[in-house]
Amino acid sequence: MPDILASERLRVLGVADLSSASQILLPNDFLQRSNLTEEELVEFPLRLTDARVHDAIQTLLPSVQPTAVNDVQTMTFQAEPDGGTFRLKYKNVAIAAQAPDVTTDNLQTAVRAIHADLAACVVSGTPGASYVITTAATPCTDISICEDMILDGAVLEPAIILHTTQGAAGPSDDLALVPGTFGTALSAPSARTSDAKATTIEQRMRFPDATLPAEYTPGHDARVRIKAQLLTTIADTTATVDVECFKHDENGGYSGTPTDLCETAAQSFKFAVGVVTEVDFMLTTTSLNPGDVLDIRVTVNIVDTATGTAVIGEISRIALALDIRG
Repeated sequence: MPDILASERLRVLGVADLSSASQILLPNDFLQRSNLTEEELVEFPLRLTDARVHDAIQTLLPSVQPTAVNDVQTMTFQAEPDGGTFRLKYKNVAIAAQAPDVTTDNLQTAVRAIHADLAACVVSGTPGASYVITTAATPCTDISICEDMILDGAVLEPAIILHTTQGAAGPSDDLALVPGTFGTALSAPSARTSDAKATTIEQRMRFPDATLPAEYTPGHDARVRIKAQLLTTIADTTATVDVECFKHDENGGYSGTPTDLCETAAQSFKFAVGVVTEVDFMLTTTSLNPGDVLDIRVTVNIVDTATGTAVIGEISRIALALDIRG
């Protein structure tokens, strides 16, 4: 029986029969998988509104970066302790520490020793009167001093008064989803960094469950494609974007050891203001198949040392560029 459907489609194309159609470009539903090449790429966008905080994937990107603060504690001695042993307590664990004469250096050494969280803390102040403990990233509000261990020989020293105040602000390590202004030129929603003027920032976003579509050709070309630019001012040192990608193993872990599938190093987008850079990050595809779930983390790093105006990085689009089958 003749293929009535195929004959009708050929009639529409103006071809008498199948034998005359060898040079005719047929519609997409006639394409065979074997006709695809490595260059047959189609983009499948990852929605920025689905992007997550990289280390808290239950949380969508914020509209502005939350502020990370130095945690500062001020300890005021009511009378000068001039020697003996005091005991620090951190996270409900008491640890004895020696600090003869309780100088700032001695107290700093003692605090740094009690826990890895506090290894970079700085102690300043007036010895014997008040001390300030500052940590750059880790809250130290759990630090306390066991007052009964402040001794002058066998004489109990007066109590320590512990105060907690907010320290200097610093940038978050998350990108922010900026809503823009609806219908306004150059103001569509995008993911942006905080101001990197005269500083170094490294901020991220994550797509923890990006799924390869059914159209993907197993083992063929797959890449993460990103469009990025600098707004307002160019960083005077570097501006790069990087991708890490891991494949879920469907058993609560990652495939391999685990193995980062991204083969491409961090790429620069430090060009003129308003110039959008499109960069591709090639993935190892030998084990990739339709339906595979990828965990993708995008990192923007900007280093600026001398700029006097705002330096802001922007990602306007991110997509999976994949070989597909017809």
